[in-house]
Amino acid sequence: MLLKNIKKHLTKADFILIFFLLILSISTSFIFKNNKQKTVVIYQDEKNIYTGNLAKNKIIKINDEIIIEILNEKVRMKKSNCSHQYCVQQGWTKSFPIICVPNKLMISIKNNDAEKILITR
Repeated sequence: MLLKNIKKHLTKADFILIFFLLILSISTSFIFKNNKQKTVVIYQDEKNIYTGNLAKNKIIKINDEIIIEILNEKVRMKKSNCSHQYCVQQGWTKSFPIICVPNKLMISIKNNDAEKILITR
């Protein structure tokens, strides 16, 4: 009933405009979603020991006892030699840092779009 009342008040041009705006909003959301690239940065003893793309699947061995895995745009501490294993139990993340205090290790995820500098005149 409500739909019939709406159809009475809208013209063909209104429907074309609504369709155009719908397509425009969907396409822009896909464009902006795909442009957001993230970078994984691994620090140990406050030194950058690895920097890489979060979209690239990889296994990083710090040593035989510390293994970090990047898969499907997420990262996790796969194996660690620390006693409580909090860093391993944290699991997969794509935004929050992973910190292993006993090994002085931090896995940080940075958004590349945030690092772009706007130059204005």
